[in-house]
Amino acid sequence: MSENESLNQFKGLAVWDDKGMMERMLGDSDLAKLIIEQFLIDAPTQIDALSELIEKGDLAMIKQRVHAVKGASANVGGEAFRKVACAVEELAQNQDLEQIKILYPLLLKNFKDLQERLNNYLKNQN
Repeated sequence: MSENESLNQFKGLAVWDDKGMMERMLGDSDLAKLIIEQFLIDAPTQIDALSELIEKGDLAMIKQRVHAVKGASANVGGEAFRKVACAVEELAQNQDLEQIKILYPLLLKNFKDLQERLNNYLKNQN
């Protein structure tokens, strides 16, 4: 798969599915806020660790770490971030470090976009 094909499959995905998240929280905005706050604390550390693992080429640990990131993203409704994390997990399973390196900048961008959206949500809740 070419770099363009790899990246094109992720166009048009929602940064944050706030409605979906609130449905999963059964409308409990306090619970949603708590989960978002925890995500914003934990996820940057996970992303930093993932970056180091990619640098080292440790595919088994990349798969494990990105699986955790994918789950956390799903909890908060980070659809674009989750979708790319899912692809990275599959690439790690298939031992394709080169494609992981191609997708990682998009994963990082989607994380930062989600982080910004969630921080804005929290600011508006206070």
